[in-house]
Amino acid sequence: MVTITAFGLFAAFAFYVFSTGGEGSPAEAERMADRLKAIDSPDATLTDDAEFSAHRFDNGEWMVVLSRSSHSFMSKTRGGGTIVVKDSRGQVRCFMGHICGEYLPNVCATHTRDLDRFYVFLQKQGDFRESAIP
Repeated sequence: MVTITAFGLFAAFAFYVFSTGGEGSPAEAERMADRLKAIDSPDATLTDDAEFSAHRFDNGEWMVVLSRSSHSFMSKTRGGGTIVVKDSRGQVRCFMGHICGEYLPNVCATHTRDLDRFYVFLQKQGDFRESAIP
């Protein structure tokens, strides 16, 4: 039988708190970009990655996205806060900042109508900084 002490609970909680809050990782951005480069449609999926999403705008433009939540376990060391976007223009762009879970699908659904507005929203209202992919 396992006995959980108050100290054990505190230590587990402290470890979680101090390992979350990632603000982006260039190394993770490079790995994510490599995975997205082969995708040529929003209909493609990365079924092994829960943080993959795709969106088609009303004007026909589309994007596929890998994003790492800043709130996931050990996000500071696993690339939390990193967003990599491949779009219908052939661009692969990286942004870093604070990501709360299902942030991007919600942004697309409620705040943007095309790629240009998405990128502006991400940088101005979302407070993400664009970063070159190594």
